[in-house]
Amino acid sequence: MKDLLKSYYFNLQGWKTSRKILVIESDDWGGERLVSKQISEELIRNKWVSNTNYNRLDTLESAQDYYATIEVLRSVRDVHSNHAVLTANYVVSNPDYDKIASNKSSTYYYLPFTECYAKVKGSENTQTAMRQAIENKLFVPQFHGREHLQTCRWIKNLGQSKVLQAGFERNFFSFSRNEAGPLSYLSAFDYETEEERADVLQRIQEGCSLFENTFGFFPTTVIAPENTCNSSLLSDFEAIGFKGIQGSRMQKQTQIAEQNLPNLPRKLGMYSHQNLVSLVRNVTFEPSSSNKDFVSKALGEITAAFTLNKPAIICSHRVNYVGGISEANRNNSLNQLRELLKQVVKKWPTVEFMSSAQLSNCIEEN
Repeated sequence: MKDLLKSYYFNLQGWKTSRKILVIESDDWGGERLVSKQISEELIRNKWVSNTNYNRLDTLESAQDYYATIEVLRSVRDVHSNHAVLTANYVVSNPDYDKIASNKSSTYYYLPFTECYAKVKGSENTQTAMRQAIENKLFVPQFHGREHLQTCRWIKNLGQSKVLQAGFERNFFSFSRNEAGPLSYLSAFDYETEEERADVLQRIQEGCSLFENTFGFFPTTVIAPENTCNSSLLSDFEAIGFKGIQGSRMQKQTQIAEQNLPNLPRKLGMYSHQNLVSLVRNVTFEPSSSNKDFVSKALGEITAAFTLNKPAIICSHRVNYVGGISEANRNNSLNQLRELLKQVVKKWPTVEFMSSAQLSNCIEEN
């Protein structure tokens, strides 16, 4: 009840609409976190990482994952006869471990995520499945980073940390805060110096070029890895060409020169000093994280959003929809997603399914 009351409170501010708009935002597509169940078990057993759903279940997506998710999105239609759509936020590359190792771990190199697909056994149809999802407008790719990794921090500390080295030997880099040191290695837009800030911007620009080469269009919205992004980057985002910023109600800021910068509250609508749209997630749907009834939880949060004339923007990470380590994980999440979407169209017959880019355009036009 307390969490539901918070949902109503947080929906009071920001852009309003009488339309029943539903957006599903899903981060981490293209990212290579775990390569096998064995690696996951070793990492957790040695207490190098915490025992989370990400460190147990999150693998590079497969053709089967795409096709299974497509089937569920196709199972419902909105008031305009459009199927449900998933805004898939891609990291477009991963570390090239072999090349980094051959250069004694002193220089960072990356592989496009499509080349990572090709390295996985039985992955011959993964790109075909991805293209099918996009061409049928069931997946709409957007930008989550060149990689889900603060590369400067990782390369700098790789030779000095036994935990980082153990991860490297297992093709794993995804260490969160206080696992391989006080700072997270997943916050790709994080920086501590102006030199690192310049590197972050270069990686974002390179990532956008790789994104455009892969998908054939420039991303219009961006979500910072781990929702960590200094507010000073907003003007750079506008110059790069982004139109909207996805994220949660609170934006974590980078820690420059050991300054303890506060988290920044965000509200739905236009930023006051930039020509950018702020998209704020107000529904959580993460079935892989626990045994909670996420259908009921999400329905309550969608009700709060629609009651207060807000679009419902669902946060639902890729880890829920991949079965490389556990097909039961994918099947359970998709069964719950199917039920959620079924109940949404029944309860709100005028619901409209949109991508983040479509909602961003809608807010900007109004």
